[in-house]
Amino acid sequence: MCLMTVANTRPIDIHSIVCSLRRCRALAVQSFDQYLSLYKLVLQFAQQNGCISAEEVENFYHIMQAARTNISY
Repeated sequence: MCLMTVANTRPIDIHSIVCSLRRCRALAVQSFDQYLSLYKLVLQFAQQNGCISAEEVENFYHIMQAARTNISY
């Protein structure tokens, strides 16, 4: 579903995707790292299909790394 959205160059709503996953599998995607993994997957697919640049992916990784340092577990 999500990768088809990327292929059609429509905006992606990861939160909605996680909600859909949870309807099928309770407690799916509980941690920041799991959420980040979903984003990475979508970004890699988008980059490989020419939807976004490597620079945009790198910028996202830097932002998420900074966010990770601000999260207390």
